[in-house]
Amino acid sequence: MIQQSFSWSQMSAIAGLSWWRFYFRFFDGAVKSEQVVEFLAALKRQIARKLLVIWDGAAIHRSRIVRGWLERQAGQVAVAALPPYAPELNPVEAIWAMSRSLLNRDR
Repeated sequence: MIQQSFSWSQMSAIAGLSWWRFYFRFFDGAVKSEQVVEFLAALKRQIARKLLVIWDGAAIHRSRIVRGWLERQAGQVAVAALPPYAPELNPVEAIWAMSRSLLNRDR
C-alpha cells in the first residue's frame, strides 16, 4: 500500500486497464497532451503488442499533439471513443470512484 497526502486540485492521474493489469501515473496539476503521449508510449513499451485505447471524448485526447503521435504509430495503437457522458462504460472510472470512497472513509 502506498500512502500519500494530496488533493485532486493539485494532482491528476491517467490510467489504463488490461485484462491482467492496471497501469497508472500521477502528475502534478492537470494532465497535458505531452503526458498523455508519454503514458501511451510507456503502455506501448510495457505491453509490446497492438493496443486498442478506449477513452472518453476529452479535449486532451483529441489534441494535435496526441493525434500526431497516434498517426506516427503506423496502426500499432488504435483508438475508440466512448459515448459522451457515459462514465459507467469506463472501468477505470469505477477504480477512481472506489479510490475516492476509500480516501474519504479514512478521513
